[in-house]
Amino acid sequence: MLWALGMELMYTKEFQLRKTSEEASANELLNSIASELKKHKPRSIDQKESSVHFSAGVFRLVFNWNILVPITSGTIKFKEGEPSLVYTLSFKELMIFGVVATIFIVAVPLASGAPLAILFVAPILVWGWLVGMNFILSISRFGSLIKKCIKGSFYEIIK
Repeated sequence: MLWALGMELMYTKEFQLRKTSEEASANELLNSIASELKKHKPRSIDQKESSVHFSAGVFRLVFNWNILVPITSGTIKFKEGEPSLVYTLSFKELMIFGVVATIFIVAVPLASGAPLAILFVAPILVWGWLVGMNFILSISRFGSLIKKCIKGSFYEIIK
């Protein structure tokens, strides 16, 4: 599920799980996820009984290819009764960065006498690349991280 609230782009995904062993534990799965997230140096990470919340974002001293760079924050929740794992990601900093970069990339050429056609082409290209591609790559890479953690646990994804 994808939605935008003002300047905040959000993405939510749910995995229905099945225990593959009686040793299956939500805590073990969440510990694994928190451990994987720590490798990517989030600003903060808070693990509670049935959830992990983290904040990350663009303005950290990490390489640009760090999986958490486009993600401002996220929450991963384990629902015991079903069981399922739901995560929600926020891309607020990415949206703000995209707006500022688009304005800058359009304003500078216009101020130096570029044709008005740049008003139609540049925003689409800049926005599509900076926000769109980073968003798509990020949700794909984050989903792979979660699937890797589930595979390493006593759960399997059923849908």
